[in-house]
Amino acid sequence: MFRWLARIGLLGTVLLLLWTEPAWGTQPIAARTVVAALRAGEGFDRIHVHITGDLVLKPLGRITKPFICRTCIFDGDIRATDVVFMTTVDLSGSIVRGTLLMTGATFEGPTSFGGPLAGGTSVTGPADFNLARFEDGVSFQGAHWNDAFFVGTTFRSDAIFKDTTFNDARFVTTAFAAEATFRGSSFHLQPRFDDVDFHGPVDFSGSTFCEGAYFVDVRNRAEAVFQGASFRGEGLGHRPQLCDTREDTLSTRADLRGPSASLFIFEYVTADRGLNFTSALFPRAARFTSVDCGGAISLADADFYSSLETNHLASAGLAIDFSRLDRLSRHTRVELLRLVEKGAKARGDYGLANKAFYRLQTLRRHDYPLPLRAADWLFYQQVAGYFVRPENPLRILFALAALTAAARVVRRQRQHQSVQEVRQRFLSLPRFGWQVVEETGATLKDAVPKRFGGTGAARIHGPELLAYRILIVCTLITLWANPTLRQYIQFIR
Repeated sequence: MFRWLARIGLLGTVLLLLWTEPAWGTQPIAARTVVAALRAGEGFDRIHVHITGDLVLKPLGRITKPFICRTCIFDGDIRATDVVFMTTVDLSGSIVRGTLLMTGATFEGPTSFGGPLAGGTSVTGPADFNLARFEDGVSFQGAHWNDAFFVGTTFRSDAIFKDTTFNDARFVTTAFAAEATFRGSSFHLQPRFDDVDFHGPVDFSGSTFCEGAYFVDVRNRAEAVFQGASFRGEGLGHRPQLCDTREDTLSTRADLRGPSASLFIFEYVTADRGLNFTSALFPRAARFTSVDCGGAISLADADFYSSLETNHLASAGLAIDFSRLDRLSRHTRVELLRLVEKGAKARGDYGLANKAFYRLQTLRRHDYPLPLRAADWLFYQQVAGYFVRPENPLRILFALAALTAAARVVRRQRQHQSVQEVRQRFLSLPRFGWQVVEETGATLKDAVPKRFGGTGAARIHGPELLAYRILIVCTLITLWANPTLRQYIQFIR
C-alpha cells in the first residue's frame, strides 16, 4: 500500500511540474535599470527576469558590452532604432509583450533571438528590423513573430530562421550574404520575398506556407532548396495544425494578403545554381514566371493538387515525375517537357530525353490542322514512333511481313493442290506456322537491297517493297536513337 501511495505522489508531483508555468519574472527589474547598466558600460547578463516598462535604448547610440537576457519577460516595447550593438545580443526564449523596434540597428557581434536550448523569442507586437545590419551570425531559431519586417535588411553572415513561426513576414530589398536557413518554418499569411539577394545557399525544406508564398525578383547565387515544403490549402500540408489553430492575435494583418493570397508566386527569379522543390506540396495554384535557373530545377515527387502555370521558364534541366504532368495544362506540360529533354541530353541520359521528346511530340500534334494531325498520329507516332521508339516500326514490320507471307503460302498451296488438300494442310497448324515463318524470313530478306546482303526483291515489288523499306529505315533511325545501342557501338569503336 505504501508503494502505491509513493508512486501516486511521485506522479502527482511530475504532473504538477508539467502543468505549472515556469516561475519567470520573479525578479522584477525596471527598464531604466537595464538602460543605466548599458550606459555605464557594465553590460547586462540575466536569465528569468521580468523587465517592467518600455526599454528605450536609442539614446545610448552605441552599446559596447553584451546585452543578454534569456527567457526574460519584457512588459513593454524594446526600442533600439539606429543603435549599434558592438558585442553579443541574446534574447533567446524571451517574451516581448510590446513592439520590437530595431529599425536601422547594427549588430556587430553574434545575435540570438532564438536557439535550441533557451528556445525562440516571442513578440506580441510587430518586430521591425527594417534597414538593420547583421555583421555577424544571427539566429531566430524557434522564434514566434506576429508581424516581422526585414525591409532593406542586410545579413553579412549566416541567418538562421529554423522552426520560426511568422504570422506576416516581409523580406523586401533584403540581402543575405551567406547561408539563409528557413528549414521547418511556418508562415500563416502569405510571406513576401521581393527584390531579395541570396548570395549563399537558402533552405526552405519542410516549411509550411499556410496561404501560399510570394517570391518576386529574387536572385539566388547558390542552390535554393524547398524540399518537402508545403504550400498548403485547407486540410493539407505536413503540419496542418500550424495553420488551422491560429490564434486571434495572429490575424491582425489579414488585410495585407491581397488578391494573390493562397498562391505560390515565383516571378523574375534568377538562380545561378539549382532550385530544389523535391516532395513539395502545392495544394493551390502555383505560378513560375520568368525564372532563369543556371542549374537544374527539381520537382521530383512534388504534388500539384490545383494548377501549375509556367511562362518563360529557363534552366539547365528539370526533374519531374511524368505521372504528375497529366493534371497540368498543355502549355505547362510542353514547357516542362522541353526542360526535361534539354537536361537529359546534357547529362547523356538519352533514354529520358527520348521519353520526354515522345510526350512532347504528342502534345505538339494538337496544334496541327486536322489532316496533318491525322497523318502525324498514323505515321509519325504509330508507325515511326517519333523516331525514338524502335518497337513501333519493328512491330509493324514483322506483323506486315507475317501477314503477307501467310497470304502467299495459302495462295501457293491453292495453285498446286485441291481445295480439300489445302484445307487439310491449313488445319495442320504447326506445319503451316513453320511455312509462314520461313516465308516471313524470306520476305524480309527480299526487302533488303542486294548491296546490303539481301536478295533484292525476288518475291516482292511495288508498294509492298516500298512499305517494307520505309519501315526498315524507320527502325534503323529509331535504333540509332536508342541510347543503349548507341553507347554499345561507341564502346566497340
